[in-house]
Amino acid sequence: MIPKSPGKSAPPVMRVHVNRERCQGHALCNAILPEIFALDMLGIARAIGHGIVPPALTERARIVKDFCPEHAIDIVEG
Repeated sequence: MIPKSPGKSAPPVMRVHVNRERCQGHALCNAILPEIFALDMLGIARAIGHGIVPPALTERARIVKDFCPEHAIDIVEG
């Protein structure tokens, strides 16, 4: 059995999810965080890369969630 190193836990992973039924194509998410959100031909958002948010972009992801007019973005941490 390999002992665990104290204090060496992995940072929590943040993911975003777009409820595409609620999204109305305002595109604020893509304007604020194009590294994470793409738009389809109708302007409906989707998360890029399984929705994983790099640690440097977590604050912007929270801002995007708060500013979505349709409340179509969810954040899952852990």
